[in-house]
Amino acid sequence: MPSLASTAALAALLLVLPARATASGDAPVRIGGAAFPAWQDAGGAHLKLQGAGLFRWGWFVKVYAAAHYLDAAAPGAPPDADVARRLEIACLVNVSAAELARATERLLARAHGPEVMRSLGGRLARLRAAYVGLRPGDRYALTYTPGRGTELSLNGRPLARVEGADFARAFFSIWLGSRPVDGGLRDALLGAGAGPAVRSGSRG
Repeated sequence: MPSLASTAALAALLLVLPARATASGDAPVRIGGAAFPAWQDAGGAHLKLQGAGLFRWGWFVKVYAAAHYLDAAAPGAPPDADVARRLEIACLVNVSAAELARATERLLARAHGPEVMRSLGGRLARLRAAYVGLRPGDRYALTYTPGRGTELSLNGRPLARVEGADFARAFFSIWLGSRPVDGGLRDALLGAGAGPAVRSGSRG
């Protein structure tokens, strides 16, 4: 499988050309060979699938599929609300830990100013230090639980937990906030419209 050669390339994977479909009911969403269940449980919260998307490099290389879940007890909660949520990413190519760490910092810096980056400080460093290289079939999850913080897990195995609602707001805003990497992608992950959205796109 292909490997991502640079941080710039990895960051660019988040900039997609939208194509839209919808899914409804409790059936899993399947995209890019990955299946995302309609419901998940985390930290005592029942999370409902809001939307999912497929990311490509060029027109042919499928890079990863992603899905966003929100606490079912807080339907319609805005992206910066202090409620339980999860972003799950199913990797379809090889990505090194160093590439992933550099890309994360690049995307955060793009979404936020120096003051926010300073406030994240050592917490961001702890999360970066927990990254490991990914192979096709691996699945990362970022799960925020109020009062417990943001947990990074790989294939269901916890790797790190970072405290603070402010950290969760900053990190998830890369995809879900008012200044996302792509507005169409944000709408898909938030499930804008009727039912969870499935978005597929490419970057040439």
